Order: sequence, then C-alpha cells, then structure tokens
Amino acid sequence: MEAMRKTWIGLFIISCICIMTLSGGLVSLDLNERKKFTKLNQSEAQEFFNATFYSFDVKNEPFIVNSLKVFMPSGGKKVLLTEPFGSIKTSGQKMKYKGSHGEVFLKDQEVRLNGRVVLSKPDLQITGDKMILNQQSKEAFMYENVRTFLKTSAGNKIRIRSKNAEVKESLGLINYEENVSGVINFKDKKYSPKILFSSESLSYFISDSKMTLEENVNLRKENIHLKARYGRVLVDRVKNDIGYFKLIDDVKFREAFTASNGQRVERTGISQVLEGFGPERKIVMSGYPKIKQLDDLIQGNKIILKEESELVEIINTNSKFRFEE
Repeated sequence: MEAMRKTWIGLFIISCICIMTLSGGLVSLDLNERKKFTKLNQSEAQEFFNATFYSFDVKNEPFIVNSLKVFMPSGGKKVLLTEPFGSIKTSGQKMKYKGSHGEVFLKDQEVRLNGRVVLSKPDLQITGDKMILNQQSKEAFMYENVRTFLKTSAGNKIRIRSKNAEVKESLGLINYEENVSGVINFKDKKYSPKILFSSESLSYFISDSKMTLEENVNLRKENIHLKARYGRVLVDRVKNDIGYFKLIDDVKFREAFTASNGQRVERTGISQVLEGFGPERKIVMSGYPKIKQLDDLIQGNKIILKEESELVEIINTNSKFRFEE
C-alpha cells in the first residue's frame, strides 16, 4: 500500500514538471496531500481534485487558477477544469473570477471559462456566458449576455448590458460592443435624475468615471430624448458650469412638458453639438442649432434652454416667431 502511494506521488510530480515545461509560465500545480486524486490512465490522462495552478509574469504579479477538479487529457496541450475560480492581479487591484467549466491552454497561456462566468473586484462585477483570461496581456474578454454593475468613487451606480466586453484593467478601461444599453443612477437626485443610454459601442474609463459612446447613441433623461453619433458622459462631474454629458454630430433633441400656464409643449431640435448640465438642468446647443417649439422656429449660433421651461435664450438669432394678435 505504501509502495503504491509513493508511485502515485511520483507520477503526480512528473505531471507537474510536464505542465511547467509546456506552459512556459505555470510555476506549479499544488495539491493538498489529504485530498484524493486518481489516475484514470497511466499513459494517456490524469485527473486531480482540488488543485491550484500558480502562474507569475516578469513583474511577479500572480495569476492563480483553482479548480474543484482538473483533468489532463493526453498530449498535454490543455487542461480541463470543473468549477474553476481564482484571481489575476495587474498594476491595479486584484480581480477574482469563477465559472462552471473551463480550459487552460498551456501554449497560449490562456484560461477559458464557460457558464455563469463572474469577474469582479470591489465596486465592479461583470458576468457573462464565456470568458477568456490571457496571462501575458492581463486582459479579459467576456462574451454573450454580458452584464456589468459598477459603483463610481462618488457613489453613482451604473448598469451596462452588451453582447461582448473587453476588460483592460491595467489600463483602467472596459470596452463594450454590440447592443450596448444601460442606466446611470446618480447618488444625488438633485444633481440629476437617472439617465438611460444605448449605443453600438461604449468605452468606460474606471478612474475617471467617464463613458464614451459611439454609433446610434441614445440618451433619455425623464422627458428628454437625445440622439447622436457620438457621446461622452462624465458621471462624477459635480461643477455646475461644466457639462456632464456631451453629444456630437447629427444631434437630435426631443422634449415634451407642461408649461407654467398649463399648456402642453412639445419641442424638437437639431444641432452638431449638445451639452447638458447638472442642477441648473440646462441644455446648450451649438453648431447651427434649430429648435421647433409650438409654432416658433428658433435658430441662432447658440441656443440655451432649461428643461421643462418654455423660455429659450438665443445668441445671434435668425428666428421666426408667431405672435397672436
């Protein structure tokens, strides 16, 4: 019995050496002696339970892979994982991950996870159906049904949905692609009510709490609906005189509200640039702006209006007004 035990341990050590040689980055496969492991076929495949891979790059930043069960098919090109979990550390914070199943591709130094995949760190959680973690680039690629919840340093909360996402945590950047949509809930409701948004692609800069949106950009803020080709949202902006969102190129504006006299007002507009502001709730339109409000056509070099207010400030006007006799 003792001889058999030594044989198993010897085979296990040989397997670890093979993994280190093939991967070029995996340092060890650690296994608690108290936990059982079995040899399925001495010449073709091996299976271990409660195993841990440790990997380090030149900066000595660990990439740790744990798994409830590890299966190594013949050939040694990849390792199959059951209920994998672990962490990856970059120049930023350590990010934890887990999934239902996974694979380690030794040559590519990649871990691929499937089924209920979660990637998280404090104030950030991203889920999806599939994920690829690359050891060298320290990047994560999330695919299918991607959902993100994050909280900014100012306490504002953002939810984002997309088909795919690329997490470049070392750069403080997350890129979202295809069918992107979400909502921003501001901590201070007086500063701004929630904003709904959608676009074809979105980049979120973690340290700056800044979002850039491209193609088919839509922003909705209470009764205001905005469209453009490009947009930028400064989520944690608190200064009143600086816009917290800005839309550029082929901007379309639409608002419906009840005026102070009880009259229902609907107005639409177009411009090349539109900026929105905080508690003052101003909208500034520039770049050949035009506003249609009731029977009035308002034009100028710049148009400034307040949300839910029929009063409009026009700079260098060339407008046509209809006056009742």
